[in-house]
Amino acid sequence: MPVAPLQAQAQPAGPQATQAAGAGLAAACNPTGLRNNQGSEYLQRWRVPDRSSFGSLFEGKREMKLVVIGSIGGIIKTYFFPKVRKRDIDSWQNSDVFITTWDRAVWGNAIAYQWFELDGGGTTSTAVSVPVQGGGTITSTVSGQDRDDNGGGAAVVFSESTFQEYDTGLIRFNMCSTGGDGGTGIENLACGAIASASSTFSGYSPSRATD
Repeated sequence: MPVAPLQAQAQPAGPQATQAAGAGLAAACNPTGLRNNQGSEYLQRWRVPDRSSFGSLFEGKREMKLVVIGSIGGIIKTYFFPKVRKRDIDSWQNSDVFITTWDRAVWGNAIAYQWFELDGGGTTSTAVSVPVQGGGTITSTVSGQDRDDNGGGAAVVFSESTFQEYDTGLIRFNMCSTGGDGGTGIENLACGAIASASSTFSGYSPSRATD
C-alpha cells in the first residue's frame, strides 16, 4: 500500500545524553517474528560494516544519531547513541532502544529510520527521503550540524518479519517487537521481561514498560 509523503518538523541539533537499554530483551521478542498492532517496537541492534565509512583515520570514537519518522504522524524519536570505538563499530551494538508503541492508526504501516554520524559544526537542516518497500516515500526535514555525515535511511514495514536485517548502504540494523494485540506473539512473556529490564537498568521506569 503506497505511503503518502510526510513533512515532519525539524528536530534540535546537538548530542544529548541518552541511557542505553540493558541486555536480555532478545528473549522477549515475539518468537513468530510477526508484529501485533500496538506492540512495543525496539531497535534491537546495529553496526557499521565498513569501519572507514565515517570520519578520518585519526578521528576517535564514532557517535551515531537516529531519527525515527512515522508514515503519517511526524517524527517519533531522535536518539543519540553512546560513543563507539572505531575498531568496534563493525561489530553488532546491542542497544535495545525502545522506539514506540506501534499503533497503525497513529503511525501508519511504515516507519523510517534515518541515521547520521555526528561531527559537530553549525546548525543546519537536512531534507531526508526514505523509500518504502511496495511504493511511497517518507520525507522529513531534520536539524543537525553541518559536519554530520548522512548514514542513509531505511523503512520498516509493519507486515515484515522482525527477523529481517535492514541495510541503509552504510548501516545495518535489526528490529524487535513485543506484546500488542492479535495473538502473533507471547504477550505475557514479553511484558514481564520488559518490566524486569525496566527495574534493573537505570533510565527505565517499570510503570512505563508497556507504553
